[in-house]
Amino acid sequence: MTTNRKQLYHNFFTEQVEISPSINDGLNLPEFEHLKDKMENPYSNCQIDKETTFFKKYLKLINTIPKTQLTLHDKILKDICITYLESLKYDFDCFPLNPLDNDMIAIVEDVAGNGNFIFSKKKDYEAYLKKLESFPEMVDSMIANMRKGINTKNVLPKIIAVDLKKQVSKVLSNKSWINTNSKKYPRLNYNKTCTVIFETELTKMIHFLNKEYIPNCRTSIGMVALPNGKEKYEFLVKTMLTEHNITVEYIHQFGLLEVDRIHKEMKQIQDVLQYKGTRKQFFNYMRNRKDLKFKNKRELLETYKNKVKYIETNLMPSLFHTKIKSKCKVLPVPKYNEEFASEAYYQEGDINGKRPGKFFINLKNIKDNSKIDVEALVLHEAIPGHHYQLSIVNEHKDYPMFIKMYGVESYLEGWALYCENLGEFKTPEDYFGKLVMELLRAIRLVVDTGIHYYGWSYKKTFNYIVTNGYESKSLIESQIIRYISLPSQALAYKIGEKCFIDCLNKFLEDGGTDIKDFHKKVLEDGVLPLYLLREKFNIK
Repeated sequence: MTTNRKQLYHNFFTEQVEISPSINDGLNLPEFEHLKDKMENPYSNCQIDKETTFFKKYLKLINTIPKTQLTLHDKILKDICITYLESLKYDFDCFPLNPLDNDMIAIVEDVAGNGNFIFSKKKDYEAYLKKLESFPEMVDSMIANMRKGINTKNVLPKIIAVDLKKQVSKVLSNKSWINTNSKKYPRLNYNKTCTVIFETELTKMIHFLNKEYIPNCRTSIGMVALPNGKEKYEFLVKTMLTEHNITVEYIHQFGLLEVDRIHKEMKQIQDVLQYKGTRKQFFNYMRNRKDLKFKNKRELLETYKNKVKYIETNLMPSLFHTKIKSKCKVLPVPKYNEEFASEAYYQEGDINGKRPGKFFINLKNIKDNSKIDVEALVLHEAIPGHHYQLSIVNEHKDYPMFIKMYGVESYLEGWALYCENLGEFKTPEDYFGKLVMELLRAIRLVVDTGIHYYGWSYKKTFNYIVTNGYESKSLIESQIIRYISLPSQALAYKIGEKCFIDCLNKFLEDGGTDIKDFHKKVLEDGVLPLYLLREKFNIK
């Protein structure tokens, strides 16, 4: 890398952290310690103006480099700038929060010591109290943007807004911000100060939702019902998937084909287990088999921890050249967020290794948790999925910092879903569990595009999943809330996995024989847009 490139990348990252100091809460870099007590308001016009000026500046700088001389990292930096500036054409600012993307909850988690911010000394608690001084302004900006949404018909579906109110109300009633470790510094009055701020601001948000917002929400559930809704959705699909020349119509049809293929594989498992009956009867039988249930939460957590250790010892050496230092903790989802969180998720560690990676499992209803999920979920969320891939990025010495913080959902989730194909699955039940999770991702292609592009109703969506899916009705309801709340996000898994499989096939066609070499090649540059990953393998 030339000195000029190094300086460009360094300046880009440094200026971005100066504009948005909270970036460093997750990175924990000592050179930005002076910003530890600062928190930007991402919903204010002032912040948006700063960001717009910043991205225009760096797009202009990167455009001075001839196209033929652009490096991989140049192309990524250019993509970042263009994507942000193009997003300003749409009214996404009218949707500052929903139950699955809620900065208020993220800040509560930080305050309680369950988020990215690291509390190790008294100064850290003092710093967060200083950060919280900007929280009231942030809530006011959220409300102002949602009022703008009411005036321009850019509002959430009523079903989502009602869930949002429930979520905020639950956090308020549970006082989920209480940090038990802060008691080491009684004179600081940390919890008391946080309580005053959160009770005031969360109450304000609940009142707004009740009195103004929910009465003006829409009964439709898809983006297609919004002004320029199809165009907005197509933009989200393009930026989510980072694939060139892919259409919503193709994604929908691909999903239908994949659902059919996976059903046929499931029928083979049904035959192996010698179960006579319909697909739905077989699904019901597998969901209710007592030998596949956990006795208690402790057994569940121990089973997952043991599977992580087993894969580390028995699978990883034969699949990967690179070893990682970072450990992965297996934890239950915090109780206050069980109702609104997904079945499992991963929270990455920091660059310096002070904060470990965390694999959270939702124990809301242990009867819904099954042993058939364990292997595929560990492969996806922990190793060699999210934890392994993100740890490689964090532990790499030569990546520019902006690359370390860069995320492409279709690469991240595509890699994790690809990793579900790497398990041993020694029993038919284990492999069936893998197919159950794959079926869910295929169904997502159909229903996400169905809801947001083709205008499917809640009832049509629910009936499609009930007819074709595996999950219980209560889980289906929470999944539909997710798909409505996060348009296009559910597409990332299957489309991303397809890209990795296409690259693997090209690697084999070109004479590659060692799977370790393939994995090194797809991981060695950090997270990439899918079109650049295809370019690495000369796939047109």
